Amino acid sequence: MQEYEVKILEIDVEKTLKILADIGATKTMDTNLVAEFFKDNTWNKLRLRQVDNLNKITYKKVIEKSWIMHNEELEISFDDYEQMKSLFISIG
Repeated sequence: MQEYEVKILEIDVEKTLKILADIGATKTMDTNLVAEFFKDNTWNKLRLRQVDNLNKITYKKVIEKSWIMHNEELEISFDDYEQMKSLFISIG
């Protein structure tokens, strides 16, 4: 899968929520999300993500880096989040 990523920082959350409500947007999920990144010096990275009880690891290979990040992503599921995190920390 390919991904294009743009980050928008320092937004007015209340104003943004009001705009979304005004155009009819509704909240579709309320979830607990944990994400940790392990990067190398080429901007490629591994992301450990836990959404509720589902764990995934994603390799994100940079295709193009500009004001929009363009990545190739490979993703798999796994069982034990803390064990996987310990593995990555131990191998550097």
